[in-house]
Amino acid sequence: MSFLLSFTLIDEKKGEFNVQQALRFLDFRKKGRTFKIFLFLFFTLGLAFGFRSGYVMPYFLSTVHFSTEDVGLILGAMILMAGLSSYVFSRCRDVKRLILISGIAYSASLIFLGFATPILAAALVIAVGFAEGMNSVGQEGILSEICEEESYGTDIGLLMMGLHIGESASLALSGIIIANWGFAVSFILASTIHAVFYLGAFVLYGEK
Repeated sequence: MSFLLSFTLIDEKKGEFNVQQALRFLDFRKKGRTFKIFLFLFFTLGLAFGFRSGYVMPYFLSTVHFSTEDVGLILGAMILMAGLSSYVFSRCRDVKRLILISGIAYSASLIFLGFATPILAAALVIAVGFAEGMNSVGQEGILSEICEEESYGTDIGLLMMGLHIGESASLALSGIIIANWGFAVSFILASTIHAVFYLGAFVLYGEK
């Protein structure tokens, strides 16, 4: 039945794909000053994220003597809190202030994480998740503000490309840093570099 109903749907007229137009949208050199700065800021966001993402949190929790079951519960609570906070703050209209508050909360949680006792470490990991949920709302607000309507998808792609390049680089470096100087240094780097992102975004938000 659903197969037959599909034939009744009205097919929207779509424009022809233009390779030159797509390449123009992807050429960041033709973007405005604010977009180029945000491209760098999203690179720093990825750079900060890589120092605490991936294997880092599970490995850290295991080194402070949490069992595999406990690590799973803590990380599950972290993700749950991220979802909860993103829902709670999704209707926040003061995106600029949210960017600043969530950034401070995220950085502060990470600074203390590397020096915390096991119970406090678990609480701080969950707090990081809550701050990340707030961060995600702020990042969505940034994307909707700086991406042009005619090239919305490609603009987001450029920003996410910068983010993932930064994350890949710092994730690769995190193993060397943790092995030689410990988790505290990796978390402090994540906190410090993230401050570059949220302070820069706070100053530039609203500019075109």
